[in-house]
Order: sequence, then structure tokens, then C-alpha cells
Amino acid sequence: MKYRLLLLCFGIWLTIGMAYGQGIQFENGDWKSTLAKAKAANKLIYMDIYTTWCGPCKMMDRNIFPNEDVGKVHNEQFINFKVDAEKGEGIDLAKQYKVTGYPTNLYIDPKDEAVVYRVMGYTEIPEFLRRAETAQAEYADPMKWEAYQEAFRKGNHDAAFLEKYLEKTTRLNEPNDEVLNVYFRTHYNQSDFSTENLGKIMSYTRTLDNEVYPFLLKNKVAVNKAYAGSSDFFLSWSGRLVNPTLNKAIDSKNEALLDKIIDNKKLDKQEDIK
Repeated sequence: MKYRLLLLCFGIWLTIGMAYGQGIQFENGDWKSTLAKAKAANKLIYMDIYTTWCGPCKMMDRNIFPNEDVGKVHNEQFINFKVDAEKGEGIDLAKQYKVTGYPTNLYIDPKDEAVVYRVMGYTEIPEFLRRAETAQAEYADPMKWEAYQEAFRKGNHDAAFLEKYLEKTTRLNEPNDEVLNVYFRTHYNQSDFSTENLGKIMSYTRTLDNEVYPFLLKNKVAVNKAYAGSSDFFLSWSGRLVNPTLNKAIDSKNEALLDKIIDNKKLDKQEDIK
């Protein structure tokens, strides 16, 4: 009797241990039942739209979804749903959400089935977890992207609004040079070279094509001094702006932006010579 009781307890312990150590738990039901469950739980839906022939989709299945940390976050914060875009209701869902590539990951508000955050393609675990954070931040933001754009066009240049707008552009990886310039001119303390003040404006800066970059370039000694006198801090930061600037040059067909990139590269070489 005692032996059977011990086996039973061990089985329960093993089951609990496996449950806590697993990755993402995807729903077994259809889309309608998933919506109902998410509404009742007041959670976003994480939907992975895949195909059987998609290599990156298979990599997600193998490398990302079984991860314990990924499972903990997604099982606590989302109702998780996988669907094949070429089978059953997946065909209609792929059309409904205008899916053009795989895997497409959607974070959906079950109340109106609207996409809160969309991202496509394979990524590693840290970035995948950051996507979950971004989705939750977008869900908590009462203003949609279009509303920010409209308010800015109508002249809302209040500091608090512009900071929220800049934070949103960073989360969504959207262009922000125009908004950044207005914030820099009207609200940024250009005489304060503390790490707190610098850190804020530098975190908002995403390309070389704005008024912030030349200002910080002119004051790079003060910038480096603020960050423990590191002689290469400014170069390290500005180097991260090169690829986004190149993308902007390509998207806008603006060859002048290539000169900004070349000048930044020359600055890097000058420092190497020293």
C-alpha cells in the first residue's frame, strides 16, 4: 500500500514538474473556441501562422516554442494558437489578416479580433521575448499608431505626447526623425550632458538623418566623458544608426543619406588612426 502511494505521489510530482518545464502550450480547439477562451481570460491571443514547407517555421518549432522561459511568458500572458495557412480555417485566417510570408506572428485582441502587434520571420529567444513585451505595451497603449500620426499632424507637440510617440516608434520600428526633431528643438535640454538626459535622446535616435546626431557629434567629447570617459562610446552608438539610415536611403531613394553614412565611417577610421 505504501509502495503504491509513493508511486502515485511520484507520478503527480513528475507531472507537475513536466508542466512547469514545458514550452508554449498551444490550444487544441478551433479559432472560435480560442477567441472565447481569450475573452474569458482577458488575455491577448498569440497566433503563429505557418506552413508545412516553411523552413523558419520549423526552426521556431524546434528552437523557440519548446523553451521553458518562452513557455512561462506565453502561457501566463497569452492564449496561444497555431494554424496552418494552407489548411482548414487557416486559409481564411491568413486571408483575413493579409498574411504574405511565414511564419507570421500576430498578437490579437479577442474583443474585436484586431491585430495589436504583427511581426514576421524567425528570431532568437531574446528577441522573441521582446516581441511579447512589445505586444503587451501596445495592448496597454490606448492610442493606435494612426492616432499618434494624426495628433502630431494637427500640432500636438506637448512633451509628454512626443515622448510617448517616440517610445511607440521605437517599439514598432517606425520612422521617427521628424518627431524627434520637434522634440529635440522644443523640449530637450541641450545643455544637460548627464547620462540620464543623454540616454533618453540617444534611445529615441534611430538614424543619422536628424538634428540630434550632428549635435551629439559636435559634443562627442562631453558624451564620451558622461559615459565614464569611454573614447569609443559615441562611435559605438552612432555605428548602430548606419544600417537604419541605409534602409531609409533605399526606401526614400535619397542618395544624400549615403553621404551621412560615409562621413560616419570616415569618423570611425579617424579614431582608429589616433
